[in-house]
Amino acid sequence: MSAYSLALRLVGVGWFISSSVVIGLLGGKWLDDKTESSPLFVLSGVALGLLVSSYSIYKTLAHIIRQSDSSVSPLQEDDKEEGD
Repeated sequence: MSAYSLALRLVGVGWFISSSVVIGLLGGKWLDDKTESSPLFVLSGVALGLLVSSYSIYKTLAHIIRQSDSSVSPLQEDDKEEGD
């Protein structure tokens, strides 16, 4: 796996984390407005967004670790290609 591919995967994880939390926040705000319960659903939505994003981080990093060789990191591979 090249360093660029790794970087793009990690950027994708970052976007997924932020979007999960924002969707949970907005969904919780909408539910709080509908039910007139102040912070209950906002906090629940943010917590659910964090749980979903944590699971996604775990699955993505487990996949990246499985694909990479334990002795050579993607950054070291690029350095070897430049040195040839």
